[in-house]
Amino acid sequence: MSRHTVLSLLRKAAINTALGVTAIAARTIRVIVPAARQYDCVVAFAGAAARGASLAARASGRSWTGADYHSEFVQHMLCAATRHGGIDIKVLLSGADILGEIYRRHGHAILCTAHFGLTLAIARALADLSIPVSGIGKVQPSMSGWHWGVPERLRIIASSPYCFVRARRALETGRVLVAYPDDGVYDDTDGRPVMVIKPNLFSFAARLKCPVLFFGAKLAEDGAILIDIVRPDHAFPQTAADARGLAEEFFAFVSARSKRPCRMEPGRRTVRNAAQERPLVAAE
Repeated sequence: MSRHTVLSLLRKAAINTALGVTAIAARTIRVIVPAARQYDCVVAFAGAAARGASLAARASGRSWTGADYHSEFVQHMLCAATRHGGIDIKVLLSGADILGEIYRRHGHAILCTAHFGLTLAIARALADLSIPVSGIGKVQPSMSGWHWGVPERLRIIASSPYCFVRARRALETGRVLVAYPDDGVYDDTDGRPVMVIKPNLFSFAARLKCPVLFFGAKLAEDGAILIDIVRPDHAFPQTAADARGLAEEFFAFVSARSKRPCRMEPGRRTVRNAAQERPLVAAE
């Protein structure tokens, strides 16, 4: 067994241990710490765990920094701590005026992001704006509750060949749809982790003539979660060419923010029906 393999295994063991410890700590904080201080305690504990994880990463040659792990552990702890009630997280939203104007005019929108970490905080930001939200994703036990300080359970549309049929219904009822057009991260043929972008969502938006915005999230030095909403040039797709342009813009958006290489792939096969071919109308 090579030295690199041994170091990689040790790093993975250290990270998995840290994730387990932070999950237990998050639930403990949720029970014993006063509500006003819970979020600050989560950020502080995640920071301590991140320092240890970053040492293990440097020892194995991984490029992640303490800040990267801090963001990762805060996300992990919030998912554990906020599952059964509202924890008062700190979210700062940039671009609320962009979203607000589009939502007032159209009554719906699609918000696209990638697996950067902390992006689920958008649910709290939209709740503060009184904008109802649904999301597309894998339905997991960790998602079956109240997350990220929102006043109601998150509505998750399970990823499937039928998800766009259900997504249209959500948009028709005046909800904003949060979607991840990337396939997360997995090892490429040469062993490198990559982020794979699928263009299906942008074709779906063009068929419905639904406005599309991008957003990212990161952890600020004071522990607040910063979310920035960006309006792409093809924010109002009408044609297949617009959908391709939107996909290219999203690819550039993700590439600029990710530490991992990105790759664009053909879209998956999804179920379409006659309703999906009709443009949306503004919700009443």
